[in-house]
Amino acid sequence: MQIYKSTADLSRRVVYEKLEGLSFREFLKFEKVGDFPVFSLNEIVENHQNIAFRMTENVKIMPLFKKYLKNGYYLFYKEGLQNC
Repeated sequence: MQIYKSTADLSRRVVYEKLEGLSFREFLKFEKVGDFPVFSLNEIVENHQNIAFRMTENVKIMPLFKKYLKNGYYLFYKEGLQNC
């Protein structure tokens, strides 16, 4: 960001990219918990109990969701770890 504010014209040497965060579903896939399908809002509203039961049958979702809220949106917490 300082390059953009600088008096020298160094801005053309910078590659600016926007990093989108992960959805909770993407986070679960990244953590190798499972590859969960995408559901439409209509499917969720009509079948939420069946979907929730099938998807979380063997997964403790709340600890994973807390981990996602704490540091899972951006995967910076994975930096420096071996065998990521």
